[in-house]
Amino acid sequence: SLRVPFPNLSFVAVGGVTAANARDYLRAGCIAVGIGGALFSDPTMPHDRITAHVRAALAACAPESHPCPT
Repeated sequence: SLRVPFPNLSFVAVGGVTAANARDYLRAGCIAVGIGGALFSDPTMPHDRITAHVRAALAACAPESHPCPT
C-alpha cells in the first residue's frame, strides 16, 4: 500500500480500471479513477454501446449513498 509511506497524498487509479473494479479502488482510498480503455477499446463500437459502458462506469463510481441516475 502506498498510503503508509505517503499518508498525505491523494491517489487516482488509472490503467486497468473498469466499471467492475472501479468501486474497489475508491473503497481502497483513491479519490478518483480514470476509465479509458475499458470504455473505448473498440473504435468501431456503436454509440449506444459506448453510452451503456459510460453509464455502467458512472454507476460503479457513484457514492454508495448517492446512486448515479441512469
